[in-house]
Amino acid sequence: MRTSEALRQGVHPETLYAMRDAHLVEQIVPGLFKLVDVSEDEHLDWLIVAKRAPKAVICLTSALAFHDLTDHLTEDTYIMLPKGIKPPKAERPPIRSFHQAQPSYEAVIQTHLIHQIPVRIYSPETTVVDCFQ
Repeated sequence: MRTSEALRQGVHPETLYAMRDAHLVEQIVPGLFKLVDVSEDEHLDWLIVAKRAPKAVICLTSALAFHDLTDHLTEDTYIMLPKGIKPPKAERPPIRSFHQAQPSYEAVIQTHLIHQIPVRIYSPETTVVDCFQ
């Protein structure tokens, strides 16, 4: 949950930080929290990207991994953004961003719900084509 989402839900900032101090929530990166009892999984970095950069689309090696088309894992999360949109600045996850003009950017974006959070990922077919270009 983003801090702004907690505020919109009526959670006072002091309450949010008290929850953090009581180890009920964990601050993953500045401005982004998760419940402590929710285990981290291999998708956490993609969830962080989805929350911090809603226009980002998981692409290339990261999308191959999501679709189980590779066993090659990279430390970086690969994202595509429309031209003119800056990538999120964060220590976590390490991001490699690329930019494309419309309509190429919008080519076959799938939205997958991961822990009830919509994550935009290119389709397997688009990903394979992109990897060979």
